[in-house]
Amino acid sequence: MTFTDTALEKFNLFAKLLLWQLPYQKQTLSLEIIEMIDMGNGCGEGITPRRG
Repeated sequence: MTFTDTALEKFNLFAKLLLWQLPYQKQTLSLEIIEMIDMGNGCGEGITPRRG
């Protein structure tokens, strides 16, 4: 990607470098959601809605 605006190019570089410095926390689904998902036969029919 080429820039014609040098200020925009500097900001893009700053944003890329800043992204690497931000803390990263891997988030997983809660156990309740995992228990609600029934993988079934693998055809996408395994998710059952909660009733009640």
